[in-house]
Amino acid sequence: MYYIINGLKINIKSDVLSDLKKYYYSSWKYETGGILLGKFNKENKVIEIAEVYELKTNLFSRILYRRNAKKAQKIINKRWCQTGGIINYIGEWHTHPGMQAIPSTTDLNSLSEISIKVRDFLPGTLLLIVGEAEKINLVVQCGDAIKMQLITEDEREEE
Repeated sequence: MYYIINGLKINIKSDVLSDLKKYYYSSWKYETGGILLGKFNKENKVIEIAEVYELKTNLFSRILYRRNAKKAQKIINKRWCQTGGIINYIGEWHTHPGMQAIPSTTDLNSLSEISIKVRDFLPGTLLLIVGEAEKINLVVQCGDAIKMQLITEDEREEE
């Protein structure tokens, strides 16, 4: 199942969407989030989201989530080593409990900051936001362009 957005082909494993919904409902009062891991091919502009990790933090509220960078890096390094460099960091995710899955200015600024750090390695930077009614917004930054697409299981394209 894939989406084409901002010049990139984004493959999302169905387990990832299921896990995101599970995290949304398990923390419905406060934002939660974490990292997306997967595979990518910069030359062909393809990214596959294969794994999602929730990172608990002390910096959260109903409208804020800030992940722990050290915890995230430990997971990234561990999965990189376990898979011989195949699985790597490809983006971020978080919830908007009881709200629409629309990125805030803070979300977009964070995405741009991350994109600058990884632009030499990744074909684009991803952010998934899970909001009310099980809506998931795929936000993709490629270069300076940021585009988004609201996704549901009914809208996924089959390969």
